[in-house]
Amino acid sequence: RFLPYTDEVNKVTIIPRGRALGITWYLPSESDFVYKDQLQSRLSVAFGGRVAEELIFSRISTGASNDIKQATEIASNMVRTWGMNEELGPISYAKGDDQVFLGREIAQHRDYSEETAKKIDAEIHKLVTDSYNVAKKALEENIDVLHKLMELLLEKETVLGAELDELILSMRPGFEFPSNFPAN
Repeated sequence: RFLPYTDEVNKVTIIPRGRALGITWYLPSESDFVYKDQLQSRLSVAFGGRVAEELIFSRISTGASNDIKQATEIASNMVRTWGMNEELGPISYAKGDDQVFLGREIAQHRDYSEETAKKIDAEIHKLVTDSYNVAKKALEENIDVLHKLMELLLEKETVLGAELDELILSMRPGFEFPSNFPAN
């Protein structure tokens, strides 16, 4: 809720779901058309659980593995498929990625040099690292809100998006939530 261009929170729960010990659901945007700054915020949001774990427990676990995988896929698509990278430009480096068969990694053909592959890897790493740092800064600046949310979740197990907004506004009177959509 502190980052711009994110989907609205529907609810947060600490009730385990499958392999997840807790989860946050978002109200999806009404369009499949997504801007670069929205994707950058999604990357940061994906690291919220991992960062919170690190800040609160001074340890990390395997709990954020799916979030990390999802963030890495978004960053990879931004660089390799959607041309959303200044260093590499508006070029698709994802040729042949739609082929699904065993041994794909061994037989995969790429139409670019090893030097370009290293640049792609570096740019994906930079996107992921920058997004992690944005999430960390947002949570460090609002650690008191995180603690209050934790208390509320321990009491109720599930907090709706409107309740989260009320909690934030009670602790940050006059706070204006960032826009969910980039200006055209």
